Amino acid sequence: MPSNKPAPTHSSPLRTYYDPRMVASISSYSPSAQKPAALMEHWKTHGLYDQLDVHSFSPLAPIEVCAAHDAHYVKGILDGSIKNGFGTADAEAAKSFLWTNGSMLNAARYAMKNKDHALAPVSGFHHAGFVTA
Repeated sequence: MPSNKPAPTHSSPLRTYYDPRMVASISSYSPSAQKPAALMEHWKTHGLYDQLDVHSFSPLAPIEVCAAHDAHYVKGILDGSIKNGFGTADAEAAKSFLWTNGSMLNAARYAMKNKDHALAPVSGFHHAGFVTA
């Protein structure tokens, strides 16, 4: 059922879910693990950061990740016994996955609840399947 709430205006800062722990400095064919920090720095450099309303959030718990991925797969990615979507078994990358997913979930929840825009400056989700990386 359509909402009667008017479309949000964007004269106010864009609600953003960012935490530096979302970033992993890993050597990989994909730069996705470093993109959140690069994007935030780009916006600071170009005077756009003040248009953001940056919020803290909690990372997902591994059990929450299991809602979208096989539990054995999640455990293996997080403990380094299975290579992740970047082709590594890097512990820093594994920790960052919980933070990037937390950012995405919090932004989505905010947007749905408030019928407003929200930003999760993340990337790399296409690297993970239900039981494959």
